[in-house]
Amino acid sequence: MQPRTDIANPKILLVDDNPKNLFAIELLLKKLKVDIFKAASGNEALELMLHHNFSLVLLDVQMPEMDGIEVASIMKEDEKTKQIPIIFITAFGKEETQVFKGYESGAVDYLFKPIDENILLSKVKIFIELDTKKRELEIAKQAAEAASLAKSDFLASMSHEIRTPMNAIIGMADLLRSTKLTPEQEEYVEISQNAGENLLHVINDILDISKIESGKLELEHVEFDLYKLVDTTCEILAMGAHQKGLEFLYHINDGVPMNLIGDPNRLRQILLNLMGNAIKFTSEGEVVLRLEKKRGENGVLTLLLSVADTGIGIPDEKREKIFESFSQADSSTTRRFGGTGLGLTISKRLIEKMGGSIYVESGEGKGSTFFFTANFEIQKEQKGRVKKFEKMRDMRGLNFLVVDDNSTNRIILREMLKSWGVKITEAEDGPSALAEIEKAKQNSSPFDLLLLDCHMPGMDGFEVAKRIKDEPFLSGIAVMMLTSDNREGHIARAKGVGIEQYMVKPIKRSSLYHSILTLLDKRIAGKGGSPIEESEKITQHVSSLHILLAEDDRINQTVSQRILEKEGHKITIASNGREAIEALDAKEFDLILMDVNMPQLDGCEATIKIREKEQKTGKHIPIIAMTALAFKEDKSRCLEAGMDDFVSKPVRAEELYEVIGKYA
Repeated sequence: MQPRTDIANPKILLVDDNPKNLFAIELLLKKLKVDIFKAASGNEALELMLHHNFSLVLLDVQMPEMDGIEVASIMKEDEKTKQIPIIFITAFGKEETQVFKGYESGAVDYLFKPIDENILLSKVKIFIELDTKKRELEIAKQAAEAASLAKSDFLASMSHEIRTPMNAIIGMADLLRSTKLTPEQEEYVEISQNAGENLLHVINDILDISKIESGKLELEHVEFDLYKLVDTTCEILAMGAHQKGLEFLYHINDGVPMNLIGDPNRLRQILLNLMGNAIKFTSEGEVVLRLEKKRGENGVLTLLLSVADTGIGIPDEKREKIFESFSQADSSTTRRFGGTGLGLTISKRLIEKMGGSIYVESGEGKGSTFFFTANFEIQKEQKGRVKKFEKMRDMRGLNFLVVDDNSTNRIILREMLKSWGVKITEAEDGPSALAEIEKAKQNSSPFDLLLLDCHMPGMDGFEVAKRIKDEPFLSGIAVMMLTSDNREGHIARAKGVGIEQYMVKPIKRSSLYHSILTLLDKRIAGKGGSPIEESEKITQHVSSLHILLAEDDRINQTVSQRILEKEGHKITIASNGREAIEALDAKEFDLILMDVNMPQLDGCEATIKIREKEQKTGKHIPIIAMTALAFKEDKSRCLEAGMDDFVSKPVRAEELYEVIGKYA
């Protein structure tokens, strides 16, 4: 944006107790395009400064009552006047003591009487030009801030306008998938739903970068479980990695506190960006997340995290470019792999807000490793989940065999098992594993458990397990399979070859501990033989509710109503906040789903009125906001209005059911 050109003339203040001197200087300055103000004393000058913003003060040193040195000293103590440049005018000679005294009081220059016209005009011009540039920059800054605010408002509005139809597209696709479809129809619905999710990801990225640039993005300060966050984040990405046949692993070093205080959602966003990119740009090999404690003092943890892959890598000359907005290492990657080019920029800005930094080590064709640090507070009370299992059973002294062709995976398993006191032997393929099992039996130190990778070259995990089952001298060892590819039929095949536990990578530390103990306890109790434990989804039964749905968009009314009716809820629809209040006066409801942006009376205004009425009745009906607005302040506005919870559009059925379940 170009700076404004209609800047007012600079204002110059002349201060001298002699009217002839004032007139003479004013006459000389008439040649410049300036507005001139005059004061005959120090007090009069200070009074004028309270009401005008001067670009320059020409100040006589010798004046009665208050001399120029005193005026300058007072100016430098006041916030409004301390930045105004002062040129002293004096009839004294150029004695060093007098000059130094003037500079110490705040002068920037001196003019000596009799005043030379050319020297006066040249010095005044310099300060006038500097002040003009300063004011131009200030106007440009204000214009840029206004433009940034307008952009943020525009993007927030567009977010709402785009998310509203997106809610219908994704919601209807979700409902359609729950009906009986032909394979061809299922494919079309899946493509449509994936396209909708990708578009939503683009919208979120653009909104995030807008919030960061406008300074609106604020980090939360809440308690969270770091281990659980890493577990659930890796679960989200695991399927994509497994579909590409990648090893997808993570490892949290001993000594990393579990219970922290910070912004878990933004940390998850950073991990999703970095690991998602690693999976996207890796066609074979592995993606590994590592977390370790860099520093921990005075209740603050500096966490060092790294995401390593064996993907396409980044050329040396492109490493810095990848952190710029809308940039990728090569423009062709956008066409090949998709994406906005904003993920790394957003991650870098978020990391910096967390007091950390990010850098990458990479080489073209050699994979990449992104390292970043972030600061979190440590909760005073650490609630260890693994410690609960340690109380149930001590694994120290047990003898385990780890079989995996991937060295990184062996390292991670080795670190986990060593921390529990387990004796570990490693093998990198099936034949080596069988040889180690035979050797252990001959030495009368058989293995208590075999941790067996599914996919290995030559002899895979299923063949190794079958050999153990078929050979009498090998039988008796407990077998747990670890796989990065949970294909249909694998569990049935595993049962057939005597595998007793089956886990999908990345392996959670707590889940592995619990599964090992469960398996070994069953063997001790004589219950071993076939018990692969398939996880069962436990769903809470929520009784049928009478829900008031306040939503002005007809398509979104239909989508939300169908989603809710599938769970047996009874729905009454209101098209705006006023209708919602009228419906509430006429009937009793168990819960209200309240859209925020509605005509006549929006969701927040309606909620305020409902809460005012409840103060008289003593009742409280749960109100859940449903909104396409995505800024953190939008959520705060909903909660401040009296709403109990918040669901973002597009509304996912599972998310909506989960939130409703809190208040059922």
